[in-house]
Amino acid sequence: MNLSGDVIPGITAGTIDVSIFTDGYGNETTWEIVDESGTVYGSGGPYSNNTQYNETAYVAIFPSCFELKIYDSYGDGMCCAQGVGSVLVTDQNNNVIFEGDPINLENFSEINVYFETGSGSGLSWECTPFGCADVGIGLGSYATQYDCESDSANVNTPCFVITSIDEIKSINKENKIFDILGREWNMNINNLPKGLYIINSQKMFIN
Repeated sequence: MNLSGDVIPGITAGTIDVSIFTDGYGNETTWEIVDESGTVYGSGGPYSNNTQYNETAYVAIFPSCFELKIYDSYGDGMCCAQGVGSVLVTDQNNNVIFEGDPINLENFSEINVYFETGSGSGLSWECTPFGCADVGIGLGSYATQYDCESDSANVNTPCFVITSIDEIKSINKENKIFDILGREWNMNINNLPKGLYIINSQKMFIN
C-alpha cells in the first residue's frame, strides 16, 4: 500500500518523532525508516495491545531521501474490528510525514511514505527565456524535462545539457553566453561562476 508515489519535500533533518497507539493486536505492528540503499535509520515494534508508544529516529541531510514503512504482519491493518490504532510521524518542526486515521490504517500489510530532508528538489524544471531548464533550486513548474517540453508553451524548445566544462572547450569564445535569466556574460568560459548557461540557444551546466 503506497499512500503516495510523491516524495514529501522539506522535512527537517534530525529527530523524527513516531507516535503509535496500537490496536488490539499490537504485536502485529512494526515500522522502520530507511534510505534508498536500505540502511535503517530507526525502527520499532512489535508492541503490546492498546498501548501508546512515542519513539524517535534520526535522519540526516545526506543521504536526503528516505522511506517510512509501517507494517501489519497479519494484513488487517490497525483498524477497526480489533480496536482503532493511530500513527503520527513528524519531524522536529512538526512537519507531518504521515498521519494515520481509521481509513488509511484499515486493511494494510505495508504502508510506504517517501520524504526528503533539506529544501527538497521539488518541481525543478523552469520555463526560461531560452526554453526548459533544470535550475535545481526547487522553484520550478514541472516535475520532469519531458513535462516541461510537452507543455504547449514550450513546444520545440531544445534542451541540451552539458554537465562538464571540459565538453565545451571547443566552443568559439566569441559566441554570446547567457545565464538562465537572459543576462549576457562576456568573459572566458573558464571563469564563469557555477550555474546554468545558454550558448546559441542551447543549455549547458557548469559544475
